[in-house]
Amino acid sequence: MLALVLLSSCGDAGAGDPTTGRRSPTVGCVAAEQGYELRYPENWFKNDAGIAEPCRFFHPEPFTVEAGTEVAGIAVSARLHPASSEQVTPPPGGSPAARTVERRPTTIDGRAAVRVVTLAAGSALRPEGTRAVTWFVDASNGTFVATTSEAASAGRYEDHVEVLDAMVQSLRLFPPQNCSAAQPATDLTPQAELPEPVSSIRMRIIEAATACDYVKLAELAVAGDGTFTFSFGGGEEPAEFWRAAEATGEAPLRLLVELLDRPFGTRSVEGVTQYLWPSAYADERWDDVPPASRDELRGIYDEEALRRFEELGSYAGHRVGITAGGDWIFYVAGD
Repeated sequence: MLALVLLSSCGDAGAGDPTTGRRSPTVGCVAAEQGYELRYPENWFKNDAGIAEPCRFFHPEPFTVEAGTEVAGIAVSARLHPASSEQVTPPPGGSPAARTVERRPTTIDGRAAVRVVTLAAGSALRPEGTRAVTWFVDASNGTFVATTSEAASAGRYEDHVEVLDAMVQSLRLFPPQNCSAAQPATDLTPQAELPEPVSSIRMRIIEAATACDYVKLAELAVAGDGTFTFSFGGGEEPAEFWRAAEATGEAPLRLLVELLDRPFGTRSVEGVTQYLWPSAYADERWDDVPPASRDELRGIYDEEALRRFEELGSYAGHRVGITAGGDWIFYVAGD
């Protein structure tokens, strides 16, 4: 947990009065691993990198963030929440902790966003009636959330709201630093033989992956009529599963694009044609996989992995499946 320690100000912290928020955001702050940047007033202070992620806390007076208890008393806090906006944004009426009094949908950096004004219902952190403004912005890898509260305003709430709104207007979203597929979806192998529904969903998957848009990938995964398989372990949602794998140094998004750029095979399952990548997965036995299909795997797998498939007697790597109707049904490692 975190504690906020305010420090006494020494001299001029920047042009203008450091206690007022009526300055346009002019100083940039980049959270590369989270995938966003925004600007804040030059006479304000941000948290140092370390215990808290960069570009998380902003305040008109110097402060430090230390291990301890929940941060309180900060003017503006911002973060990239890993969940989708539908999961993070409060319902129109609010929640037991806070009643929504204003909800304004808009767009920020070309993304859907909503500005929510709430009144606290009374809690240990915020007394009843405490006003707060919170922004929720759709991001490719979650939801950008930024907020200010009357509880931390010291009589300057309106100024802090003005700063918050200007900071969010300056927000720019980009692929997070730890995304393995951050590249344009160009120079792909044409697959004109695919039926239109399959071709369409294939390109949408590739575009979402190369944009590092975990939320869109998860939407495509669950858009079909049936279930979507992404892990034999279960428990997590697709976006969380892939994001966690990327954070540990794996490359599921890059591998997804590489597989879909290889030739495909087909298989009929209960009368439904499945289009499968790579084509080697369409053959039940490794001995039946043509040499050309084995060659297609080079560049994805090394010779040791190919020998392992031969020992196992079948292709046991990651595979992608889409039905003839355009339902994305799995992207999963070998069982």
